[in-house]
Amino acid sequence: MSPSRLRYELHISHQANNLFNKKVLYEALFYVPKGRLKRLFKRQEQKFYFGQEFGIFAIDDPRKENIHDDASVINTLAKLNHLQSIYLSQLIGTLQTNSIGFGRVQQNSTQWLSAYANDKACLERLNHELRRFDVGLESMSVEKGDQGLYAKFKHVGLDGFILLGEESAGTQRFIEIFPRLHYALESSSVTVIDELDTDFHPLLLSELFCWFSNLKRNPYNAQLFFTAHNPAILDELEEEQVFFVEKPSGQPTSIFSARDIKRLRREPSLMKKYLTGELGAVPHIG
Repeated sequence: MSPSRLRYELHISHQANNLFNKKVLYEALFYVPKGRLKRLFKRQEQKFYFGQEFGIFAIDDPRKENIHDDASVINTLAKLNHLQSIYLSQLIGTLQTNSIGFGRVQQNSTQWLSAYANDKACLERLNHELRRFDVGLESMSVEKGDQGLYAKFKHVGLDGFILLGEESAGTQRFIEIFPRLHYALESSSVTVIDELDTDFHPLLLSELFCWFSNLKRNPYNAQLFFTAHNPAILDELEEEQVFFVEKPSGQPTSIFSARDIKRLRREPSLMKKYLTGELGAVPHIG
């Protein structure tokens, strides 16, 4: 399977009061060989339709019988040595994210300090960025003590070092998520960050967006997906990059693109329109 843009869809149901009893209702994978979507496979519950490029030719291919109603096509076929699914599984395996299952992964410092200790290039790039941000931070080093790995920070004007817990929440947050961003940019993968704006200054967020839009910094077309609550971010993005999540009382959650909002022209400030409620997806208090 040659590299291409891919579109994957998955619909899952579960029984009331039992979130762990799940069933796949719909699953589909498309690719874009010449600018148009072309189906690789589609699944309606336990009915399967495979395109020729997906490599499942026979109607009675026995591998289909192993796809259970609570498992994905890709994951199952990868275990059965289906080459296309193996490739896709490996592609998915490069995903960098801080969100798994029902919530955000709360990493302890040892986990990401290990990433820096084992990858000097990542640590060097981190220090380069910290100096660029002009927060008075010269460098971070990772050392091993009696209690395990710990970080030391050298600041301009200070003779000694300070420790991680003495750094601002924003600096700590940036150091925590930086390896995910770095590895995505270096390996042409996707990174998914839940609540990217937590503890960050809006100007720093703008810089992170530039990393992914700059061809020199992102030569392999890595992608960044994130959730956020800070409306100021809207003015840093194009309509095609913005999706809103709306949770009406007593109704299912809906997701819609800013591009799909009728009569929405390219405005100088999406934030102002959002805050007035014109775009929807705002909480109703009281």
